[in-house]
Amino acid sequence: MDTEGLIIASSDGQLVHKIISPKHHLPKHYLVTTRDPIDEMTCVRLAQGVVLDDGYHTLPAKVTILDSLHLELILIEGKYHQVKRMLLAVGNEVVYLQRTAIGPRTIDGLVSGTYKELSPHECVETLGITLS
Repeated sequence: MDTEGLIIASSDGQLVHKIISPKHHLPKHYLVTTRDPIDEMTCVRLAQGVVLDDGYHTLPAKVTILDSLHLELILIEGKYHQVKRMLLAVGNEVVYLQRTAIGPRTIDGLVSGTYKELSPHECVETLGITLS
């Protein structure tokens, strides 16, 4: 309900694995709106990685404060509801979340609810990954 943005859907398991696996270091970019103001200490904690509710320790993230309630978060892994769970781990809450890019592939001005079909070659080329 409170999330939108770039999704790459595929029936190619190898491609999906290369997109979400942290060992391939494919960054996922998010714009985050939080319930409470963000401070520098929160950013430091997110940047170092946090322990989620299931005990998993996230990899470090790149964090940029845009203003008191907005930040850009760049992750290289893709755990279930990871951004929301990371903010909960630091005592805050996501009220709006948008994924703006996966690797070099951006929303490219697509309107919410629309899509663009990519060929396998476009996926490989624009995501900067190889399928070997």
